[in-house]
Amino acid sequence: MGMALRCAYNQDDDWIFASPAKKGKQPYWPNSIYRVCLKPILKDDLKIKEPVGWHTLRHSLGTLMNENGENVKTIQETLRHATFKVTMDVYTQASP
Repeated sequence: MGMALRCAYNQDDDWIFASPAKKGKQPYWPNSIYRVCLKPILKDDLKIKEPVGWHTLRHSLGTLMNENGENVKTIQETLRHATFKVTMDVYTQASP
């Protein structure tokens, strides 16, 4: 089954998280993505009861990318930081 059969908005210039309510002309709002996509995973799959915000998710992404050996410049650009120093000093943590 191809992607075209599963996603109504699959063209190169379409939004990644296109809102069906807006017929793909606008993206989902961040709070909607959090409520619909992330919160159920955090609660049901990961059993995390405390609220988790976008900031925590950004720190987690930076740390996981670093743990997986991703290039520092790639992490910096993914998190959209001006310098790699912010990325490495603030957004990544050492892992055992």
